[in-house]
Formats: sequence, structure tokens, C-alpha cells
Amino acid sequence: RAITLPPELIAALRPGTPLPHLTGGVSRDARLRTALLAIMEGGDAEGFGAESRLLDLLHALDALSDAAETARAPAAEAVERARRHLTDRMEDRVSLSELEAVSGLDRWQLSRDFRTLLGTSPYRYWQMRRLERARDRIASGDALAETAYACGFSDQAHLTRQFRQAFGLTPRAWQMLISDAGMPSRTIVQ
Repeated sequence: RAITLPPELIAALRPGTPLPHLTGGVSRDARLRTALLAIMEGGDAEGFGAESRLLDLLHALDALSDAAETARAPAAEAVERARRHLTDRMEDRVSLSELEAVSGLDRWQLSRDFRTLLGTSPYRYWQMRRLERARDRIASGDALAETAYACGFSDQAHLTRQFRQAFGLTPRAWQMLISDAGMPSRTIVQ
């Protein structure tokens, strides 16, 4: 399989930053492979998730690139504004354009600083908070379809795919596991 990214798309996401360059043009790096597979198998071709996958690829390329990187401190206050916005808008569609406006950073810098300070991308952070909310609702006995809609997933199947990917089992299997063991939801380790 192959993927072609126009240089102007990369340049637009990374204003003022040189394009990444891999010496020899070939890499077996696991981060790069994971990022490429996420783009190829990612589902939605537009929106927050798609842009986030593209930024993850660019971060992986940067980590391998022989281009000089300028060091600067991450913008902690801007990242916190974006984080709060994501937390407040878990049930809604969120875009990187929105996060740019809230944080005052361009999407490239926001993504970089967010990852530096919180260890994950804005999209993954938002998705995991939604899944945690779903897990809590399931543990309290809410129906799966109701939980999916309440937590901003398009339907129960969407929740199930995301839940399985994040936690390694389906919401129904997790619900049965905690009810059989009499365990509260917080005892499951991510």
C-alpha cells in the first residue's frame, strides 16, 4: 500500500517548519509504521480524527527527520485552554480549527505542545475522555445504545469499535466482567 501527501498539505499544517526528510527515504521505525497504518485504516477521511492521524504521522516523521529542529518551551496555558475545551465538549464534534481559536496556537504547534505536555494528541485525549465516561455509564447500568449517544458516539457499533480498540474488550464483555466480579468501574486498568 502507498500514501501520497502533497507537500503543500504538510506545509499548511506546519507553518514555518521545513518539510521532514528521511535520509535514504526508507525507515522501519515502529512509530512511523503505526502512524501510516492509522491513516490507511482510519475510517473517516475528514474531520478531527483524520487531521489528528495526519499530525501523528508528521510527528513520527519529525522524530526521524534529519532536519534541524528549533527548541522552545511548550505553551502550557494554551494547551490547558484546549484541554478544558475538549473536556467541556466531549459529546460534540470538535475540530482542530476550534482548538486553534481556543488555544491561540496553530494546529501543528498545538498538537506538538499537547503531546509534549499531556503525552497524547488532542484527538486521542478527547476520545479517551469520552470512552472513560462511557465506561462509567456502563458500570452504573446504563444501556449500551443510550450510553453511546450520551457520550457522543454515532451509534452503539461506533462505541464498541472504539471501546475494544482502547480497552481490549467490548463494552458488553466489560459490563459482564465487572458485574460478575462485583467490581466498580475504576478497578479496570487502562
